[in-house]
Amino acid sequence: MPDGGRITLRTGVEGDRVVCAVTDTGVGMSEDVRQRIFDPFFTTKGERGTGLGLSVVYGIVTRHNGEIDVQSRLGQGTTFVLSFPTDGEVGREMPIARVVTRSKAKGHVLVIDDEQDVAEVLNDQLTRDGHTVIVCSDAESGLARFEREEFDLVITDLGMPGVSGWEVARLVKQGRPGTPVIMVTGWGDRIDPIDAQGRGVDHVVAKPFKREQIREVVAAALGSAPDVQRPRSGA
Repeated sequence: MPDGGRITLRTGVEGDRVVCAVTDTGVGMSEDVRQRIFDPFFTTKGERGTGLGLSVVYGIVTRHNGEIDVQSRLGQGTTFVLSFPTDGEVGREMPIARVVTRSKAKGHVLVIDDEQDVAEVLNDQLTRDGHTVIVCSDAESGLARFEREEFDLVITDLGMPGVSGWEVARLVKQGRPGTPVIMVTGWGDRIDPIDAQGRGVDHVVAKPFKREQIREVVAAALGSAPDVQRPRSGA
């Protein structure tokens, strides 16, 4: 609301759900923007925004079995509506659309990323898809956790202080060659997939990514995990 305006907060009970609606009289948004508002890394703020705020909000709400919706039109303001089940339904699992592969639909996943917002988005996405997730904010703690526990998949950032994602991939494959590694990085479009595989990275996902991209790549990585354990020809 660049010129000021009014914000209205409404709460109530609708059927078996409690509802909170926040309405402003601001500039509103186009239909294209409205449909993408919860996508990771999508922002209308240019360099001032990370595009992760509303994606994190979406994850928090869905973790509590809630729903969030946005209604908006250009020049006519915006309304965000959050709804949650009443006490009698808290804890009930909501149906999750999963990608089922020929090998595994779920896995024990280690996420290593020093960007907290990105790590939270990945954690929310993977948890919603039925995986168990451990998040570490640096490579050293992530590798230490990898040594203590069995993981079906490792997802790592590339550029991190101290130990890089390349070193994470090398040490993961050195310790357990059959563990697939996904690298999520802002330099994804500059990495040669063949070179990445030679350095221990099975899949590369470029930032910014969409939730469906992560779902598909994780399903592919878990589905191919048994095959990774076979030595490559000529090795």
